[in-house]
Amino acid sequence: QAAYDRVRRAKKEAAARTQKLDEKRKKVKLDLEAREREAQSQENEEEEIRITRSLEEEIIRLREEGSRQLEEQQRLVREQIRREREQHSRGKQERNGAEGKITPKLKLRWKCRKEDETGGGYSKDVLLQILQKYGDVLNLLISSRKTGSAVVEFATVKAA
Repeated sequence: QAAYDRVRRAKKEAAARTQKLDEKRKKVKLDLEAREREAQSQENEEEEIRITRSLEEEIIRLREEGSRQLEEQQRLVREQIRREREQHSRGKQERNGAEGKITPKLKLRWKCRKEDETGGGYSKDVLLQILQKYGDVLNLLISSRKTGSAVVEFATVKAA
């Protein structure tokens, strides 16, 4: 019976040791799971912080890009306004300067038959002689298509 008791005691001790080991394993396992959860939540938190930072950087970048585009648009508008003002003032100057340079032109017509090759008796020389009484003639064009028609360009408005 002593041998039997020893065997039973050994089995009980083995069961107790196994139970202690099971408890230790359970505790280690729970510890490990808790640490894994903590690490995972920390990773998630870091990922969230990283995503938030990247979104903030993207927002800042887009704002700056929008500002640059707005500044570029404003610069282009100012440039356009400046060019239009220059053209406007240049146009005024040209008109003012050109008013002195505008040469008065007159259209002349006289009765003449279409088949009349002499143009009703008015040649370039005859017309020049008549028109020079009124002032300097710069140019005289007799129409080849329309008989009895010419354009005369005088040097001054007074002559016209």
